[in-house]
Parts: sequence; C-alpha cells; structure tokens
Amino acid sequence: MRLKFLGTGTAWSKAPVNYNNNVLVEAGEGSGGWLIDCGTTAPQALHQLGMSVADFEGVLLTHLHGDHVFGLEETGFFNFFTLNRRVKLWLPEQLLSSRSGIEGEDIWENCLRGPMGTVQMKDGSPQEVGLGDYFDITFLRADDPTEIEGVHVELFEVAHVPNKPSFGLILEGNVGYTSDCRFSQDRIEWLLNRGVVTLYHDVFFGPAFPGRVHTAYVELATIPREMAEHIVLMHYNDDVTNDELEAARQAGFRVAERAVSYDY
Repeated sequence: MRLKFLGTGTAWSKAPVNYNNNVLVEAGEGSGGWLIDCGTTAPQALHQLGMSVADFEGVLLTHLHGDHVFGLEETGFFNFFTLNRRVKLWLPEQLLSSRSGIEGEDIWENCLRGPMGTVQMKDGSPQEVGLGDYFDITFLRADDPTEIEGVHVELFEVAHVPNKPSFGLILEGNVGYTSDCRFSQDRIEWLLNRGVVTLYHDVFFGPAFPGRVHTAYVELATIPREMAEHIVLMHYNDDVTNDELEAARQAGFRVAERAVSYDY
C-alpha cells in the first residue's frame, strides 16, 4: 500500500507552502487509487502532481469541512460532464443522514446541493440532479470493516467539533489515520494496542486552549516517547517553523511531507 499526501496543511493552507490535508491511497502499482478526503485545494494539488480529478477511482470522506469536501464539486462536475462517469464515494452513514436514516449531517443538503443541484441539459432545459447522479455511493460503518480498491479499511469515531460526526481510519490493520481530532492519549493507546504501527495524527503548532478542535503539539508532547515514535504529524499550520518541526523530530515524532510517497 502506498500513501501520497496531496497536502499536509490546514484549512487555511495556501500554495506554494502547502495544501489541505488530503491523501492518495493505492493498493499497489497499477491499482486504482482513491482519496482520503477531497478538499478545496485537492484539484490544484493533483495538478501539481501531474494528475487531475479524473485520475482516481473515488473518495472516502472523514467529515464535512471544506478542506475535506469542497473539491468534490469540481470532481463531480468534471466526471459527470466530461467523462460521463460517476466517481465512487465512500461515506460514513452519518454523513448522508437523509439517505441512510442515521442521525448526523448531510453532505448533499449541507454542502453540495447549492452549487450542484441543477444542471443545464444539452437542449438548454434545467434538470434537477442529486448526489447519486454524480457519485456511486457506498455507506460505511465504524463497526463494519470493508475493502476499498484492494485496501482493508476500518473506521473509528474521533472527537473534532461538537455534534459533527468525524472519523479516523485503520488501513491494512497497521496504519492509522486520525483525520481532524482533539487530543486523546486514550485513543492513541487504543490504536497502538489494536496493532497500529504507524499513526498519522492531526497536529497544530500553537497554544492549547479551551475550544480548540485540533490537537496542539504541546498536548502530543506529553505522551511517552515510545508512543511518539509511532506517530507521523500531519495537518500542521503553514507558519510552523523549522525549529518547531526539528524539536518534534527530536522528541521521536515524524513529520508527513506534501507530495511524498510512503510505502507499507
């Protein structure tokens, strides 16, 4: 399995420094790649890698924030109008509540219907469309592991923003990915005890204060070194300094880098 970060930054990240924290996942050479999240900067980040929104099989969404979902507009439109195909969309069932019947949020009603709900047909007439016209939807559950394009995937819930369903992933049984989350040493211990060897973890280099919805590095720095050595930091702010990153490395952490591939 190969992971390539389109970006390792925050919702505020801007080129040329960084892009939103989205990842291309591939089971192996020649396999159909898919994205963990497709945020605002994903199309531009793909372009920088010599790819486009037509060059992957689908997207797995972790939660509904713009740096994780707003690239779906270009992805859906381009594939719908240019290639006449539906991109695969793997959704935790809480993220399409109107279809799944599970209490949560709704990516179509809350995020995409405004820009994508009506299209113009070839004869000039308007046509109302839905999420399923653009995407081939598969629901996911945290208690039901599945295989996505040759990769074994398990979901687990994380705390991010109150009342906002958010999920992390375990890939191939030993690679963890928290997506956006508040700090929890218990969660880290649980993942390592589950067999996770490498854990990609949300981080923000700045002060920890009540109301922060990301993990501050000063919080992560409190865990034992033997745990830190399993963790790769991601989703960090553009203004992080080289000294801050080097201090994290000296403490045992690794740092994910944009456009770099990690093989497992």
